[in-house]
Amino acid sequence: MDQADKPTKKWGWLQWGSVLGVTGLVGLISMASWQLVKTAGEQAASIKNVRSIGGQFHAWASDNGGIFPDAIHYDERKTANLVFRQLFKDELLDDEKLFGAVRSPYKPDGEVGLAPHYAQAVGPNENHWMMFGGLSNTSSPNEILLFENSVNAAWPLWWRKGEDEPRRGRAWPDGKIGVCLTDLSVQLVTLEERGGKLTLPAAVIVSYPEGYQNDRSVLDIETK
Repeated sequence: MDQADKPTKKWGWLQWGSVLGVTGLVGLISMASWQLVKTAGEQAASIKNVRSIGGQFHAWASDNGGIFPDAIHYDERKTANLVFRQLFKDELLDDEKLFGAVRSPYKPDGEVGLAPHYAQAVGPNENHWMMFGGLSNTSSPNEILLFENSVNAAWPLWWRKGEDEPRRGRAWPDGKIGVCLTDLSVQLVTLEERGGKLTLPAAVIVSYPEGYQNDRSVLDIETK
């Protein structure tokens, strides 16, 4: 019998199942890798924004004796939005987009209002970033100044485990949040789980001066 006339062995379910299984596994690995790359890109874009905000704080401080703009607001209900609006009043900013972030429910609408008050700038539900008050450009360089919004605005601050839905206090899928320190360096801080909630790691809190939580007010975002 010629080679061409010999019967060929057909593939059965086992062979086809193996091929499909490998193909599916490769697809899952590729999707997971793509998600990691996508998240890393989104994190980079978000912390780029917060570093720019921190830079404006230092620019403001250089013209105001080293203090940050939260220091000049005394009698009002002090919020992060209120402090950020000061940057518009003093003509350091004319665009709100820095105050948003990827996957955030809080999106700037681009309307800042008219000078000199810029009352529409960084309005309710237009700002993703919270901050600690009472700092200045002479504060310890490793202190957190700006950070992604938490669920609450009182110690201990906490965040939700990584979720896809834009919600207040949502950490990234890898359990991290973006922060800007007083020296303008930015980091993705890995949160610690305590009692089913994600909180700032003990190493971060311990490195701060004794009584830090009493000295550093938490300036909340405006949601209404």
